[in-house]
Amino acid sequence: MEDYLIKKSVNPINILSLSDPNLNSTFSQIERLQKVLAMENVSDDEILYLTWDYHRKRVKNHLVGYGLKGATIVSAVDTHQYFEPKFNRQKMDEVLPYDEIEKMESFRRKLSRIDKKSGIPRAIRWFQKKLKKGAFTLDNERGEDGKLHFMYMSGEKRFEEVLAGQTPQKI
Repeated sequence: MEDYLIKKSVNPINILSLSDPNLNSTFSQIERLQKVLAMENVSDDEILYLTWDYHRKRVKNHLVGYGLKGATIVSAVDTHQYFEPKFNRQKMDEVLPYDEIEKMESFRRKLSRIDKKSGIPRAIRWFQKKLKKGAFTLDNERGEDGKLHFMYMSGEKRFEEVLAGQTPQKI
């Protein structure tokens, strides 16, 4: 994304990148963002937070929880469509598993309303490490109907399936 913005004439000094493989959850990204903004003396109302539309409410809950109420949430799809006029939003909508996404996101939104700094997911991860259960994978596969379907399982189980050449189970 950073290279693309530079190619589109955005001044690199205006791009703050939080490149880090450990930033693979919304709350860890927002927590890091809060710390960087404080270090750089940047106001939260100068931030555009790019996300999928179905994450918008949950992201807003976490931004509020970390004191970044002024950040503007921007649709990743709208942004992509703006920069790539050939982007086919209708085709994307036809294959994305919106019902499955909504089921999962609905629970996450409810949790984020009461747990704005994600203490509960952090505690669960801590217990998983203690029990040596490992991480969970959230991925998708294309079904016979042409749509994408979620699969959510322990990383250990998914690894075993891959080794055995099995097809992932849908949730």
